[in-house]
Amino acid sequence: MAFQVRSQERDAKTDRERIHSLGQAINAAVESVQREKDALHARVDEARDLAALAAGTDVDEYLYRDPKDLTRVRDHERQMVQGDRRLKELQRQLEGLGKLQEVYAQFFDKLD
Repeated sequence: MAFQVRSQERDAKTDRERIHSLGQAINAAVESVQREKDALHARVDEARDLAALAAGTDVDEYLYRDPKDLTRVRDHERQMVQGDRRLKELQRQLEGLGKLQEVYAQFFDKLD
C-alpha cells in the first residue's frame, strides 16, 4: 500500500480550525477575567464608600464611634484588602493573556 497524505485544502482547514479554537479560548479567558475584574472593582469601591460612611467625617469621631460602626469599618477594610489583592492577581492574568494574544496574532492570525 502506498503512502498517502491528505490534500492541502484539508490540511489548511484542519490548521484553521485548530488555531481558531486556540484564539477563541484565549479571547474567552480575557473576557472572563475582565468581567470579574470590573465587577470586583465596583464592589471594592462600594466597600470603600461604606467604610467612609461608617467612619464618619468628624475629626474626633474615632473617640466616640459606636462599636457597631467600628466593626463595620474593620469588615469593609478587610474586604477592601482582599479585593485589592484579587484585583492585582486579575491584572497580572490580563497582562499574561495579553501577551498570549500578541503571540497568537504574530504567528497565527494569517491562518485564522
